[in-house]
Amino acid sequence: MRGESKTWVRGLALSLGLVGVLAGLAFYGRTRMQARQLENEVAAVRFLGETLPQAQALFRERDSEGDGVLDYARNLDELIAAGLIPVDLDDGRHKGYSFELRQGEYPEFTWIAVANPTSPGVSGERHFAVNHEAVVRMSPKPIPFTASATLPSNLVQLCRCGDHR
Repeated sequence: MRGESKTWVRGLALSLGLVGVLAGLAFYGRTRMQARQLENEVAAVRFLGETLPQAQALFRERDSEGDGVLDYARNLDELIAAGLIPVDLDDGRHKGYSFELRQGEYPEFTWIAVANPTSPGVSGERHFAVNHEAVVRMSPKPIPFTASATLPSNLVQLCRCGDHR
């Protein structure tokens, strides 16, 4: 009986140890996933807040289409063709986010872009947007495009990353 008791205690200790290891691995995996999501979100905000407004300003100032109209790019492909953003964005995806850019109804003055996680809850949790005002905003839900290129007032303002108008 005494030997069975030791075996039972050892079995219990081993089981508890395995549960602890599995819980630790689950926590480690969760924190790694959260770290990856945060890294993806930071990259999306950086692209929307720095790269895109600068590229749009240069596109407009240079008349990159050569049509005599100082307007913003209609989409990411125009910015790639002008050599203003990296070619690896040609499918609109980068670091777990999908990016989309559109001109507003007054293309000489307005544009809007959004970034949505390619796999919500896995590659990122939040949705981001920026427009011609160069203010990055965030929402837990997808952000709609508007013809006027205005952003809904209920979005959280993250940063104004320079004046690139």
